[in-house]
Amino acid sequence: MGIAAAAIFYNYPAKSCHVSCGGKFDYHPANRISMKVDIVFIRKMYPTEGKKLAELLFTSVHTLCTSDYTPEELEAWVPKRMDMTKFNLSLLKSYNLVMVERDKIIGFVCIEPDGYVNRLFTHPDHVHRGVATALMDRAEEWAKKKRGLGRVRLAASKTGKGFYLKRGYRVADTELVVRRGVTFENQIMEKYL
Repeated sequence: MGIAAAAIFYNYPAKSCHVSCGGKFDYHPANRISMKVDIVFIRKMYPTEGKKLAELLFTSVHTLCTSDYTPEELEAWVPKRMDMTKFNLSLLKSYNLVMVERDKIIGFVCIEPDGYVNRLFTHPDHVHRGVATALMDRAEEWAKKKRGLGRVRLAASKTGKGFYLKRGYRVADTELVVRRGVTFENQIMEKYL
């Protein structure tokens, strides 16, 4: 992905780019070499990145979900001392994409072969910048084009439900999940592709 991808990610018009000083200028192919652009791209997760994803997951949940969940619920959902063996094994069951900016993972999505999205998280410093949208676009595209699926499903948290509704997902059911003795209510949502 090149400069246009960085421009779209930062929600600037396609003909402008975000430069390190925070200003904008008109894009022209001759300016390509001299521009300082934050390169942002999506790639498959490397097998050695489980710990980085677990840290991002913890930071995201314990920062962004505090208005929807109690501290006890947050700790039950994503404990500070996560079982990394179990977490890494769960990643093996999914197609995992990460968004990277300056060698730092700023978001990730995990989608299983049957179209079940089991994780979508963005680092708190990068919310409302198109990270989750771009990752879900790629996950849905993978489900449709590579797996031949006509539907994607997920269990949405209270915090994430609005994001999925805006993307065209509908609530199909409600489930109660017990984690570490704490009961949560999730919305089972689906989208036809």
